[in-house]
Amino acid sequence: MAESTRSQASLREVEERLESKMSAKIESKMMELAGSIQKSLSDSLKQTMTELLKNNSDGVEDSSRSKAANSGERHDHSHYSCGTRLSRIDFPRFNGDKVNQ
Repeated sequence: MAESTRSQASLREVEERLESKMSAKIESKMMELAGSIQKSLSDSLKQTMTELLKNNSDGVEDSSRSKAANSGERHDHSHYSCGTRLSRIDFPRFNGDKVNQ
């Protein structure tokens, strides 16, 4: 009976050591994987942002070229430009003319 108790204790020790080694390896692999994913996402984001900025600047240049070439003619373009400006819209004012009583 004493032998079985000792063998169970030694089995528990072996299990604990294996568990600690496995958890350490799993943790290191998870850190590696997280770093790899973070780098991949960062590279992908940089590439996407670069492409968007390039496409946006190409669209703005095309738009400004077409405006200069058309000398004031208005054409609808399929390019989307993020450039904005504030403008004022004037509506006709009521001056009292043509009032029916």
